[in-house]
Amino acid sequence: MTLHKRLLWLFGLVLMSLRLPAVEQVSFQAERVEGEGWAVQALDLQAGVTDSAQLRLQLAAEALRLREPDMKFRDIQLQCPAFSLFSGGGSRCEAATFSFAAPPWKTARGELSWHQAPAELQLRVDELRTGKGVLKGSLSRQGRHWQFQLELLKLALQPLLAWQLPQWEGGGTLGAEASGSLEEQGPWQLALKLEPDRLQFSDAEGLHVGEKLKGRVTADLSGKASFLRGSLKVAVHRGQLYFDPFFVEFDPKTPFSAEVAIEGEPERGRWKLRRFAGRYPKVFRFSGTGSTQNGTLEKLALEYSADSLERTYGLLLQPLLIGTALDALTVRGGAKGELQVEKGGLQRFLLHLEKVDLEDGQAHRFGFEGLAGRVIWAREGGTELSSLGWREGHLYRVKLGSLDARFLASGDRLEMKPFSLELLSGRLRLRDLHLSGLLGGSLRWQASASLEGVRLEKVSQALDWPPMQGELNADIPKVHYLDGRLQLDGELVVEVFGGRVVIEGLSVEDPFGVAPVLETSIRLENLDLAQVSQTFSFGRIEGSLEGYVHNLRLVGWELAAFEAELRSPPKDRRRHRISQKAIDNLTELGNGMAAGLSGTFLGMFKDFAYDRLQLSIRLKGDTAELDGAPGPKGGYYIVKGARLPRVDVMRAHQRGVYPSECQAPARGRHRTKSPRGLEGSALSTEADPFRRRCRGVKPC
Repeated sequence: MTLHKRLLWLFGLVLMSLRLPAVEQVSFQAERVEGEGWAVQALDLQAGVTDSAQLRLQLAAEALRLREPDMKFRDIQLQCPAFSLFSGGGSRCEAATFSFAAPPWKTARGELSWHQAPAELQLRVDELRTGKGVLKGSLSRQGRHWQFQLELLKLALQPLLAWQLPQWEGGGTLGAEASGSLEEQGPWQLALKLEPDRLQFSDAEGLHVGEKLKGRVTADLSGKASFLRGSLKVAVHRGQLYFDPFFVEFDPKTPFSAEVAIEGEPERGRWKLRRFAGRYPKVFRFSGTGSTQNGTLEKLALEYSADSLERTYGLLLQPLLIGTALDALTVRGGAKGELQVEKGGLQRFLLHLEKVDLEDGQAHRFGFEGLAGRVIWAREGGTELSSLGWREGHLYRVKLGSLDARFLASGDRLEMKPFSLELLSGRLRLRDLHLSGLLGGSLRWQASASLEGVRLEKVSQALDWPPMQGELNADIPKVHYLDGRLQLDGELVVEVFGGRVVIEGLSVEDPFGVAPVLETSIRLENLDLAQVSQTFSFGRIEGSLEGYVHNLRLVGWELAAFEAELRSPPKDRRRHRISQKAIDNLTELGNGMAAGLSGTFLGMFKDFAYDRLQLSIRLKGDTAELDGAPGPKGGYYIVKGARLPRVDVMRAHQRGVYPSECQAPARGRHRTKSPRGLEGSALSTEADPFRRRCRGVKPC
C-alpha cells in the first residue's frame, strides 16, 4: 500500500472514532508504519472537533525514510485546521501548515491545500521555505490525466552538493521552473528550466572547479510507451570553469551556448541526434547530426569553424599539448571543416585553413605566414587531392619561399606529390614523400629530394656563420623517420668549395625534442683550400684538402664527440701556398713551433710553399687528442714546408690532451665568431675546438 493511501486509511479510522458519542479528541500512535519503499517512525496522529464543529487534524512523525530516492525526513509536522473525509472516499484540507527537516538543508516550512477523491486530486503548495529558498507548486489529477507545475527560487546548492557529492565543496543558488503532464499508460511531457547563479564547486583534487558561474539549462521532453523525444539547451553567461586540463572564462557579451535535439528508444538503447550545435562567439562553433546504439557512436556528421584560431588553440588545443614541442604556438587566422564518423571510427575529415599565421613562440623553431589550404582525408577510397601552402616561412633562421603543395591522404597513408621550394636563393626539390601510420601505431615516413644552387652566403647568414662564398648542390637519396628517429639511407653528396662533402649514416634522435642527438660521419673529397680559407678568414691557403670526420656526435646541437683527419691529398694538382696569417694561426693552433728560417725572415714574405698539411683531432668528453704527419724526434707536422724559405709548423710532442675548460687565451689575436653549435668543428674559423679557450696553453 502506498504512503498516502496508508495515511488516509489511518485518518479514516481516527475520524470514525469521532462519530462515537461524547468523543471530541482521538489519537493514534505507532512505533513504526511501513510500506513498499517507505517507513515512518514514531507516528502520532490526532483528530478533534473545533468550536465551530470543524474537524481538525494533526500529524507528527519522528522520521520518514524513502528508499528510492534514498532520502530521510525528520521532525515532520502537519496541521490541518479544516479537514474533511468523504464517505465515498477521499479527503480535503484547506490552509494546512507543515514543516520538516531534511539535512543538510535547513528546516522547511510551508502551507498546502488538497482535495482528493476517487480518480481526482488537487494539491497545492503555496509556499515552502528553507533558508532563503522558496518552492511553490501544484499537482492535479483528473481520471487518468496528471499534471504538475513547480517553481523554485534561490535554493541553496551547498546542501545539494553535500548530499550528492560529499567529497566536493561548493555553493551558490538555484532557480527552477518545471511543468509536465502524464496520461496513465499514455503519452507524457516535461518542460524544465534551471538557472544556477554564483555557482561554485571543487572536487578534492582540484581537477574540477567552478567559480561564480551563472547560466541556464532548459529541457523539453515528451514520450509515449518506449519512445522519447526531446531537446536540451545550455547557456553559460559568466564565471570560470576548470575541467582538467581545460580552463574557460565566460563573458556576458560572448556567452557559450549549446543545444541538442534527440529521439530514441531507451529500452533498446537506440538514440538519434536529430541536431546538436554549440557556439562560443568569436572563438568557434559546431553543428551536426548522429546516432548511438547501446552507448556506442554509430554515425556522426559534424561541421565546425574557428573564427579565432588564437583563442581556439589556447582554449582547446594548448592544454592537450603541454610538455610537447607544440605547447607555445602563436597562431592567428581562421579554419573550418567537416568530419564523418561511422561505427565508432573516423571515416572522412576536411579542413580549410584561411590566412593562417603560425609561429613557434618558445624557440622560434618554425613559422609560416599566409598558411592556407584544403586538407582532405578518407579512410577508404580517397582520390581527392589536398592542397597546402604558405606565402613565406622559416625553419629556425632559414627562410623558406612560397609553397603550393599537393598530396593524397587515404587510409593509413599520405603521398606527397613533387614540389619545388625556394630555399636560400636556391631550390629544394622534393621528388617523393610517403607517410604511414595515420591510423595509429608508429608514425613513419620516407622522402628523397635535392638541393640546387643554394648560396653559401645565405647559409652563413641563416646559421650565423662567418661569410662563405660559393654554391651548394646536393642529392638526398632517401631519408626515413620511425619511432622518433630520423635516418639518412645512403650518402648525402654536397658539392661545395670546388669539391665534394659526402655525409654518411646521418641520424637524428628526437629531432623535434628538447635535446636532439645527431650522429654521422663526413668525408671530404678534393676541396679547394683557397675557397675554404677565404670563406673562414683563417688566412689564405692554396691547395687541395681531403679527410674525414668519423663518429660525429652532437647533443642538443652542441658538439660532444668526433674523430677527424684533414690532410693534403697525394699527387695534388693544385699549387701549394700558405700565407703568413695562416702560418700564425696554425702555429698557435697546436701550441707548436715554426721551424727553419721563419724566425728570422718570416715577416718578409706574404706566403710560402708547403709540401703537405695534416691534422687529426679526437674529441671525447672534455678532452681532445691532436696528431699530424710524422716528424722528427717523435713530434709531428701540422704543416710540412717545401723549398726555401721553408716553414714547418710542428709539435714537439706526439700527442697532447687538452681539457675543454682552459684559461689564459693568447693575447692580441683577432677571433671571428664560430658557427652556432659548431664551435671547434672542421667548419670553425677557430679550426680547433679548444683554441677558443686553450690558445697558448701548454698540453696537459
